[in-house]
Amino acid sequence: MSWNTVIGQQQQVRVLRSALLGGRLAHAYLFTGPDGAGKEMVAFELAKALSCTSSGTSPEGACGLCADCREMEALLHPNVEYLFPVESALLEGSDSPKKDNRKFTEAKERYDTLLEQKKANPYFTPCMDRSMGILTEQVIQLQQKASFMPREGSRKVFIISQADRLHPSAANKLLKLLEEPPPHILFILVSSRPESLLPTIRSRCQEIIF
Repeated sequence: MSWNTVIGQQQQVRVLRSALLGGRLAHAYLFTGPDGAGKEMVAFELAKALSCTSSGTSPEGACGLCADCREMEALLHPNVEYLFPVESALLEGSDSPKKDNRKFTEAKERYDTLLEQKKANPYFTPCMDRSMGILTEQVIQLQQKASFMPREGSRKVFIISQADRLHPSAANKLLKLLEEPPPHILFILVSSRPESLLPTIRSRCQEIIF
């Protein structure tokens, strides 16, 4: 895949591609617009271009063939963290004495099914029906991962899908990250309801409307 695979959104792609090629990427973006507009696809394409070891910094974008691109398409690249609303059962460690193994297993199966759908269709937006939103534990995990440097790349990319569904305490923890962003992290928040985000979070992101 490359920038040429993005359907429409030529102006948005042009802005991001120019910032990438010129080394002027913001530390945080907010991609807004209606569902199905391609916000998340573009987020992943930008992440892929940053990590591609072959031609990611060319005007065409990522090569789609190198090991990094293949890892990206499989949602397995260590430089990319992808968050979306999940069930709380998934956030209890598999060895937790409080955890109901059946609930965890069933939730993990639903989660894995959603990821497979995402791999097959980059325009698909996953969300678990029993989710209470993006939870504090998920953002705490991001905080921990933010301390690690990217693998063979200049940036790690944190893609937060449906960012308007951040739990209030999770939103406050994310705000702290955005206020003092690690230089090797690129945040991409994606939302079809940006008015539901904290104004302080929106003010720290460069908004691109799809």
